[in-house]
Amino acid sequence: MAGLKLKALQSRRGGRAPVLDVDVSWPHYQCRMVLFWHQKEKRYLWWLTNLPREKFSTEDIMRLYRVRWQIELLFKEWQSFNNLKRFVTRQEHMVRGLTWASLLSLLVKRFIGRVAQQRLNMRLSMLKIAKSTQGWFEPVMKSLASKSLSQLRADLSWAIDFIATNCHRAQQSKAKQANSLEAVWEHLNA
Repeated sequence: MAGLKLKALQSRRGGRAPVLDVDVSWPHYQCRMVLFWHQKEKRYLWWLTNLPREKFSTEDIMRLYRVRWQIELLFKEWQSFNNLKRFVTRQEHMVRGLTWASLLSLLVKRFIGRVAQQRLNMRLSMLKIAKSTQGWFEPVMKSLASKSLSQLRADLSWAIDFIATNCHRAQQSKAKQANSLEAVWEHLNA
């Protein structure tokens, strides 16, 4: 099968195989290509990787690449809801400090969202949590900065209640639930 083009390979396999896992190469590069026939869209989804077959099955590859979308969403959230768009300074140390502060803000918001999700035992929308921080994040940060543990507990409790009320995740199909970050981690840790 060496030297075959993808279309020729597909036709030799008798049409649309549900999953293909093949080695591909170019003049100065070799890798593994995993293809999955997407029945609804009537096309192959494909991924290139250098992960070995012995350690990563085709299912592992497909799940890992689905996590890529979660990373894209994380960067979108960081840029859109944590003031990472642009800084009004050209001083390198200020830009670095503001970037780290923005990342820390994102991580604290995500942490509080995950705690709320665990305490409530329900899946919440991290995007809705990020969008709703106007109401709950500032009091939490002020009580954290003032080192008032009792006020911090009260503000976190209020924030978790607020999140529980306002940040429910929309019902997803079973197919999409399998693509969630939690489902991918579960599969890889099994």
